Amino acid sequence: MKTYNISGPLCTPDDLLGRDVSIEELVEGDILAVTSTGAYGPTASPVLFHSHGYPAEILQTNNTLILIRKRDTAEDILSFHVDNDLRALQGLPAAIDDNSFESITNVPVSGDLQLTISRNLRDVLMIPDEEPIFANSHLKNDLGLDSLSSVHILVSLEDQVQDFFVNPDTLLPRHFNTVETLADYIEKTLYQYDSQSESKAVTA
Repeated sequence: MKTYNISGPLCTPDDLLGRDVSIEELVEGDILAVTSTGAYGPTASPVLFHSHGYPAEILQTNNTLILIRKRDTAEDILSFHVDNDLRALQGLPAAIDDNSFESITNVPVSGDLQLTISRNLRDVLMIPDEEPIFANSHLKNDLGLDSLSSVHILVSLEDQVQDFFVNPDTLLPRHFNTVETLADYIEKTLYQYDSQSESKAVTA
């Protein structure tokens, strides 16, 4: 006899089936039977955790084993997934079909606000002067913007753009897609600020 802690494959301390269990010494490939899981074993378990499917269920009656639920396969789990275009979720143009390739035109940075954003991106991300930044440059994929540098950019823009302040309730990941989308977000924020100021002035 040997003492074991019996656990499942999940990376959670809750997936512990038995502690200090004394059974015969095990070798790789042995199958353990848990004969007292109760009626709610599968439904009360963290099934689908890390895409682990439902286990097979076996009913033992009159010295006979009967399969009453098949084990989930990888195909079963994936059958519920819906494929989506990642670029569409990020607010990017659809990917170009290799069979009908057309070059994407780089849109030059224009306007004081886009120029201010591009200067800050160049400073924070240490982008060389010879490397161009376009209005449609993707901030993450093309320029290397990450979560920390995003904060640096916003703080810097709050200092440099008059009346601009970040409203966490309105700031969305898609605003960081390109120089143009970030400029659009700032312009809308400034417009809302101006509208509120005018409303307060009329009320006064």
